[in-house]
Amino acid sequence: MSAVKLKGTTLKLGVVVASLICVMLFTFSTLGIHDVWPASLLLLFFLEGGAKGEKIKSIFSGATVGLLAALGLFHGVELLAPLLGLQASIYSLVFLAIFFLIVLGDLSHTLFNNYAFCYFTVALIFPEQSTLKWLFALYAGGAFLLVGVTYFISVIHRTKRLGEESVSVR
Repeated sequence: MSAVKLKGTTLKLGVVVASLICVMLFTFSTLGIHDVWPASLLLLFFLEGGAKGEKIKSIFSGATVGLLAALGLFHGVELLAPLLGLQASIYSLVFLAIFFLIVLGDLSHTLFNNYAFCYFTVALIFPEQSTLKWLFALYAGGAFLLVGVTYFISVIHRTKRLGEESVSVR
């Protein structure tokens, strides 16, 4: 059995991400915001997508659409439940929301994408929608995490390039 080694860059990234999330948790808790999952998911999607800047717009836009679609579903159920009954209202609106999130992707993949579907799904876990707080967490927390992580990544790349240049000079 071969020994598994941890990469130095991975360890450093782990420390940076954990530190940034803890700072964000502390800061947001002083503002009365305890749900920071929208920002954490944004960072996850950014890193999973190869930390490419061109993905950021689609992640933010899709996340916003997903959160607003979940809020719309809750309000729609309140309106339709007296007419259709609770279960029929829920199933009808879930069907319509998912249908439109998928189909409208052909018209605007920036707004209607897998990120929208994911945020929509996660937001529906909560019995009470905190959409404004979640949007704040998404934009303020997401920007904070992205700036911190992209800065760290740029420092790592710069350090590697400088190391390669000094090696090639010898």
